Amino acid sequence: MGSEDSIPSVNSGGASPERQERRSRAIWRAAWADAMRAMSLGWDLGLPICVGALIGNWLERRFGLDYSVTVGLVAFGLMVGLYNAGRTLSREIARDRFIAECEKEEDKDFCSG
Repeated sequence: MGSEDSIPSVNSGGASPERQERRSRAIWRAAWADAMRAMSLGWDLGLPICVGALIGNWLERRFGLDYSVTVGLVAFGLMVGLYNAGRTLSREIARDRFIAECEKEEDKDFCSG
């Protein structure tokens, strides 16, 4: 029989080592991009809440107001954060639908732009 080097592996699909390496890099790049998008959801939600709490606390100390200012600004920050997270999720859903359409299309030039 032939040498083991001439037998394509099951995972490679007969692709050259360079192509396998490019595909592996693309998969890792996509995984990191998805992880960064997921982490941005935390910032989109948490940052407005924290800013509302800090500003509310500052206003209470500065002007001698009661705690309802902080509670109101935290609630407002929560609404802003939920809006930001919803907007980000809707963009991601639209992106995923576009990618799914591109995978169905035969013209790959349409999807690269």
